[in-house]
Amino acid sequence: MKNIAIKLLITLVIFLNVTIVVGQTSGAVQKQDSTSIVSLNKNTIVLSGILAHYEDISKYGHNVIGYYQYPVDPGIEVLYFRNLNNNISLGTGVCYQKGRTMDFIKNQDRYHFAEVSIPILFSRHFNFDKRNGLLIATGLYGGKTILLKAEFTGSTDGWYEIPDSDIGLYPDYSDDVFFLDIYFGAGYSFSFTQKRIISIMPFVKYRVNTVWLNSIQKKLHYGVKLSYSISF
Repeated sequence: MKNIAIKLLITLVIFLNVTIVVGQTSGAVQKQDSTSIVSLNKNTIVLSGILAHYEDISKYGHNVIGYYQYPVDPGIEVLYFRNLNNNISLGTGVCYQKGRTMDFIKNQDRYHFAEVSIPILFSRHFNFDKRNGLLIATGLYGGKTILLKAEFTGSTDGWYEIPDSDIGLYPDYSDDVFFLDIYFGAGYSFSFTQKRIISIMPFVKYRVNTVWLNSIQKKLHYGVKLSYSISF
């Protein structure tokens, strides 16, 4: 995993350096675009609400009360971006995302979990006019999976929480909780002013390594992000 992470980071840094040089060269030879929706201010704070879906590996064909057919769970993100020019930004911050998943491979179990991560993101705006634009972001999320609650059911009489002292006895459970995700998102942005922008961005994440929940959960998950940006 470490070698893969290092290679990904090196590739991302090279890509960012090339893009920054191209963007700075273009900005030096061209006049300021009057239709740009990104402020010339150097700093941007982005506040985001997230809805994400994690796909189970196994599918259960029978009706079980409390089975998560298509769970969608909330998250929140706070990012700081450094605006390298009027359209290109590099940022980081913190993300907290909740999730739910089911296991019907070995047992009828369900898990509530959270992910806390720190992203490194590259953002690029493509402007349609003074108000509207296309926003693309890519990068890496590194963080930790936290098990909030585990439950089991053996019949139709409900779900029972598994005590913390017993969760370690489950065959799929381990201390492998640190993850690295590759992120890509593309969406629509609207500028109220040169300093305030809202955007909606569908995104996908692919998990490079395997945490213990990936024994029942696919590595690819997706969602949508609603963001409010303030430049200063």
